[in-house]
Amino acid sequence: VLTTLITGIAPLSAVDQALPLLRLKNKLDYYIPSMDEVPFGLGINSSFELNPKSIKLLVWNMFKGEKPNWKQDFLNLSKQADLLLLQEIFLNKKMTEVFENQSVFRYNTATSFIYREGNLRTGVATGSRVSANRLQWLRSKALEPIIKTPKVSHLAYFPIADSEQELLTINIHAINFVSVFALISQINDILPKIKEHQGPVMFAGDFNTWSPDKLSFVKQAMSKLGLEEVLFSPDTRMRTLEHPLDFIFIRGLNTKFSKVWGEL
Repeated sequence: VLTTLITGIAPLSAVDQALPLLRLKNKLDYYIPSMDEVPFGLGINSSFELNPKSIKLLVWNMFKGEKPNWKQDFLNLSKQADLLLLQEIFLNKKMTEVFENQSVFRYNTATSFIYREGNLRTGVATGSRVSANRLQWLRSKALEPIIKTPKVSHLAYFPIADSEQELLTINIHAINFVSVFALISQINDILPKIKEHQGPVMFAGDFNTWSPDKLSFVKQAMSKLGLEEVLFSPDTRMRTLEHPLDFIFIRGLNTKFSKVWGEL
């Protein structure tokens, strides 16, 4: 069992930053990939096992890398991390080159949808220095309104040095602009994976908990499975309707340090 955890989270700007999607001209501008097309990988691992004394995690909804300083901010933050749970990746030339040129991370992605022009993927990515033993992805049954696309979650099982247990990481971008029942459905598909896992767990990402009902459900569901919320002080996470959207929940781990980079 891991004994220490160093965590960090970078904020998402308001209301899931959905505006870029609304610029799509019509439904032919993008498509939802087939099951076989959802997973995609790039980059190379640089290690074989996680250090049980210290795992450094970065969680970030990257808003498709559209902010002017995204590249430098990402390189500065990721070089300190062992694991990266990233939402709203956008595999255009810029982001793809950044991922591939690092030479220390393997990025295993789950694609939400693909822009037809350039065949550009967007979704979530789990970056890791350590090679995963197993990978899995889950797609929300509900679709977001207007754009009619699903959200995806990515699961990875990592070896831990001197342990027979594995670390399970769950990287979620939760369904947005829908009722609480759609969020419940998406997370309920994930919960059995946590229940059956015998080792430590990190469940993190953008939960889109902008309503009291959504926030309450997520926290209660995590508590029932023995996951603890990582707290931040000062807590400068971006909020929508006064509620934070981004969380890290852990089980079988201890938090040594946590920080929000609220200025990014």
